[in-house]
Amino acid sequence: MERIKIGDKVIISNSLESKNLDVVPEMVKYKGKTAKIIDCRDEKYFLDIDNGFWGWTAEMFECV
Repeated sequence: MERIKIGDKVIISNSLESKNLDVVPEMVKYKGKTAKIIDCRDEKYFLDIDNGFWGWTAEMFECV
């Protein structure tokens, strides 16, 4: 995936599972949904879909 930046739209992967160490069960409900990157720090992305609550990684997204 090319470099993701603030303002980009992403699709949360349909293969997202809470078995992954970076994924908590509350994040799984967003599978398949489109979201916008609102912040980025320490290789974590923060999305509008959850009001920037969870830190997401690039591997959790599908190409838009």
